[in-house]
Amino acid sequence: MLQITDYRPELHAAFEHLNRAWIEAHFALEPEDLRVITQPQEYILAPGGLILMALEHGVPVGTVSLKKVDDQTFEMVKMTVADSVRGKGYGKILCQAILDKAREHGARRVMLYSNTEHCGPAVRMYRQMGFLELPLEKNVIYDRADIKMEKNLYPMTPAERAHLIESYGQAYEKITAALAEFPRAMWQWRPAPDKWTIHENVIHLADSEAHSYARCRKFIAEPGSTVMAYDQNRWTEQLDYHRQSIEDALEQFRLLRRNSWRLIRTLPDAVWAHTIEHPENGTMRFEDWLRIYENHTHIGSMQRVHRAWLRAGAPR
Repeated sequence: MLQITDYRPELHAAFEHLNRAWIEAHFALEPEDLRVITQPQEYILAPGGLILMALEHGVPVGTVSLKKVDDQTFEMVKMTVADSVRGKGYGKILCQAILDKAREHGARRVMLYSNTEHCGPAVRMYRQMGFLELPLEKNVIYDRADIKMEKNLYPMTPAERAHLIESYGQAYEKITAALAEFPRAMWQWRPAPDKWTIHENVIHLADSEAHSYARCRKFIAEPGSTVMAYDQNRWTEQLDYHRQSIEDALEQFRLLRRNSWRLIRTLPDAVWAHTIEHPENGTMRFEDWLRIYENHTHIGSMQRVHRAWLRAGAPR
């Protein structure tokens, strides 16, 4: 039986052990890690954060923490479960519990940093729970972090929605500006067998935008209906993305995005509460669609490919 409980001083040894285990399995302990896991009272709790522990039959098997960033924002840190209980869904239970606690503490949003290479299952779980990728700052506190994500805990205000709509309409310009930073000679360079190239990322954007275009209209015209899911990795392989034109894909993206942007700019407020059913994500609000696709540029993914290419010595 799993019990989620608040941190107590007598659980400190387990808190430190659990966090040391997952960090040292893939990374080196960084100064911020050591500060947090050895002195959680000072670096998490005293500034207004909190820690939860997962106990299975009284034995600590997982933990997650929130660090207070400001009155409306918390950062989720030190999320892990023991190897012995992986696959039981405890990570998702812990994540939901800490989000509920964040709401109780007045947060409007929760953000986190992670690593897509070594923490892939966790990143996929965060996406399933509604976390969206944000641009990664240059001076991130953790060297291992290569992705930043955020989840909004409440419906957006009209002002927030207006800002996201305008940003949504600027996606093509953001993507083309980012592509200009990557040498064309490395656009089909693959950082690992299971990772996409920059070329594949761009073709995916065009295909994804076609789905987004249809889903947008489903939200407006057929609320409550079901939309189609698709296997994006299978599409990448079976449709031979490397043989498809980057220029055509970008133009497709530009036209579809422009048409949807023009459509949503003047919608009545009530429409944004419409829902559709997604086979993988369940019930989704129209606002969720806007949050997802406003930032669906894959710029972060392409930047990670470029950084890997540079680390590999810029191979030809």
